[in-house]
Amino acid sequence: MARLVDADALIKAFNEAQVEFDEYYKGLGKAKVITDNTPTVTPSEVQAIMKDYLVYRQEPQSPQGKWIDGYGGEYLCTNCLSHSEKITPFCSHCGADMRKG
Repeated sequence: MARLVDADALIKAFNEAQVEFDEYYKGLGKAKVITDNTPTVTPSEVQAIMKDYLVYRQEPQSPQGKWIDGYGGEYLCTNCLSHSEKITPFCSHCGADMRKG
């Protein structure tokens, strides 16, 4: 039966057991015991990992902001509070989308 195995835990177990593969059959026996006792990854854990991965892979949303009048004829970005001399569609400092603001 195929199963998912935590590779990091398996490597750690091999290192801790100091398996000597020069003794072929003895090494294979130890490897089987270690592998059988290694924690497996459950389907729900795989689903959680994939869910996190898919959320991470989604296109990030640009922050929203708007220009407000500042002092001395400059405009202030409401997202990052940086100053600009002119109104632009995006803040040149933080990249906030200013078109809806």
